[in-house]
Amino acid sequence: MDRFRDVSRRELLAAAATAAASSGGGYAVYRSEFVPGVGYGTNLRNQDVASKLQQRLRPRDFTVDGDDVEVSSTATRASVEVDGERRTVRHRDVEEAREVDEDLGLDVVLKEVVEGRTALEDGGYELEVHALEGFFERVTQAPALPWTVEQLRGEFEDVPPSKLEEIAVHPSDSAELVYSLMHLFRENTSYDLRRYAVGGVENTLPGVDGVRDRLAGDTDFGAIASGGAEMFCWEYSSRVGEALHSVPAHRQTPPVAVVEVVDSHHGHVYNGLVSAVEAEDGVTLPVAFVDYTFSTLYHDLGRTSEDDERLDAYDRRHRADDVYWNAYD
Repeated sequence: MDRFRDVSRRELLAAAATAAASSGGGYAVYRSEFVPGVGYGTNLRNQDVASKLQQRLRPRDFTVDGDDVEVSSTATRASVEVDGERRTVRHRDVEEAREVDEDLGLDVVLKEVVEGRTALEDGGYELEVHALEGFFERVTQAPALPWTVEQLRGEFEDVPPSKLEEIAVHPSDSAELVYSLMHLFRENTSYDLRRYAVGGVENTLPGVDGVRDRLAGDTDFGAIASGGAEMFCWEYSSRVGEALHSVPAHRQTPPVAVVEVVDSHHGHVYNGLVSAVEAEDGVTLPVAFVDYTFSTLYHDLGRTSEDDERLDAYDRRHRADDVYWNAYD
């Protein structure tokens, strides 16, 4: 397979598409993440995206070290510990949570945990879908709810914030990190066209499978920092979750939770970004979609510009079949 390294990305992509179309009656092209929208019109712009997001949305249990306080939340209790003193309330008792905050001199920590969990459990929230630029504008227009965002976050592998600061930016600034990751992936990685080409064959020829997975190399942030990592869509998606979740939500501005969006028709995975802000009648959850596979590949192919970086995935080229809030669990 080393011979593929001597072929340009454009040539290999064209060859893969031709081979897929000829060997499988176009089936692999139909599934290809490079041509979503072919054959049908279902996409994020005309889908009921809210129903996809709500399908698996539920608050998670967590324990997080805050600023001189440990905060915990479960399905029955919420608690804080300050200077060795631990206070616990029932997870729906907003008034008692407010009193604990006042007694311990906390800035509406336990009260937000309780209110946030109640809103997420009862559907007391409104989802707003935005283009990427509009998303960051929206989440700075109202008070942020970081302890609600913490309950939306799924589990990803731990990555030290200092590692990200070395190769991108510190994850405390989520907007800057989102765009910095785009540049990092473009400079230090490429879309793995060898695996894509082999996958096209596996999808069309019965009995041919397992070869693509054996071609995979290291794609963690250590490999990315070294340069030359060849990655697939789900690997980009996992790195994004690891990066943005590497600091607690209350230490990030604006606080962001990462979800993984699956387009099963095209065998593609990309990310949703979710925040939480105060609203008069409950909680508002602004949402955006990003695709680092597209922003990397299309840049390599010379098909991006300053006006169109291909990072924003809220368009007619992406669809959502499943949304996972907890890394496929």
